[in-house]
Amino acid sequence: MIGLITNRRSAVNRARSAGTLQANIDGVRSVELDGMADAAQALHDLRHARLLIVNGGDGSVQGLLTALHHEGRWRDAPALAVLPAGETNLIARDLGMAGTPDQLLHRLLREEGRLVTRAPLIVEQGNRSDVGLFAAGAGLSESILWCRQALYRRGLPHGLSHALAATRAIGGALVGNCQSPATVAIDAAPPARRDLLVLIATALKSLLFGQALAPPPGDGFQLITVARNRRTVATGLGDFLRGRLGARPIPGVGFDHVRRVALHGNSTPLVLDGEDIGLRPDGIVTLRALPPLCFVELA
Repeated sequence: MIGLITNRRSAVNRARSAGTLQANIDGVRSVELDGMADAAQALHDLRHARLLIVNGGDGSVQGLLTALHHEGRWRDAPALAVLPAGETNLIARDLGMAGTPDQLLHRLLREEGRLVTRAPLIVEQGNRSDVGLFAAGAGLSESILWCRQALYRRGLPHGLSHALAATRAIGGALVGNCQSPATVAIDAAPPARRDLLVLIATALKSLLFGQALAPPPGDGFQLITVARNRRTVATGLGDFLRGRLGARPIPGVGFDHVRRVALHGNSTPLVLDGEDIGLRPDGIVTLRALPPLCFVELA
């Protein structure tokens, strides 16, 4: 049995009749949700599925992964597939899901694609935990939220919105009009206070603008950091525009494969799969790798 979980609140599904996506398809059991608060119940209803298809955006994937972890389903989790029915759809694009949700659903039902693994991240603070595939902090997270809250809502094309958000973040670093210092501890290294423009922890193999990343060895994740320094930002931007970011060492730019990151006294939001998960600005936030899950990737 194949399970289909549709988030009716995701951007694409709000603009269409979500029920038409799975009409008259044998062997598919569908659950429709108003947001992902009831993801645990959906998992229970679809507990016999060998493949779970998420019809939603990056935040819908985060909601399902968090429910899988909280419900103790991690070790026996089915393979997962993601239809691009949100706003940014970074996870779906990372898995080769190019096309409309209808087209991709029928390709998945024809058993196209191959299984690949991704090791999701768990973000913990106190008794709270959330699970996703990419997290952003430092100045970058503020620009992501500005993009979602100000630009998306005005109906601007997503490509233009992303470019404007990146320009805002880079411009702030170059003129030095904002700071977001945090104390960061990576794996077993001692904590160090750093002023960062970019902090990205990701299990994906590409970034927002298509920048390819080397896959993390084992079950760790990739940590990307960029210091808030004019020379560092200018040099890194030049390499990025030439498609060479990460090809040579740049002082202040880090590409590291890690298993754990701790943020002490983070002064900016932490965005997980494009969503502000509402962590407190004080205390310690820990990001660590979970065992890999299987995802369907299309060519």
